[in-house]
Amino acid sequence: MKRVFTGGLRPKKTQKSGVTEATTLSLQQVAQLSGISETDLSALVRSGVLMPVLLTSSALRFGIGCVMALQRAQNLRQELALDAQTFSQAVVILNRAVGIAAASRA
Repeated sequence: MKRVFTGGLRPKKTQKSGVTEATTLSLQQVAQLSGISETDLSALVRSGVLMPVLLTSSALRFGIGCVMALQRAQNLRQELALDAQTFSQAVVILNRAVGIAAASRA
């Protein structure tokens, strides 16, 4: 029997499970991980810039993917002294970029 080298290992595709509280972060956790205050995060939610992935009776829940975009936006905000509107726009753009990157890896 002849074995053929296929060029490397391919990762197994995992079955995606539903979004639950166990797979999401609270507003407080997002604030801690991103370095953005809960007040600023709440303002982003109210304006529709930041969307929770799960609404529970007690709290908003967010996907872990938003943290990377928020960290990058916070870095830009500090380095470039962005105002609130420009910061919101940066969050939108970086969230889209993270989503596109994740989709291309899937």
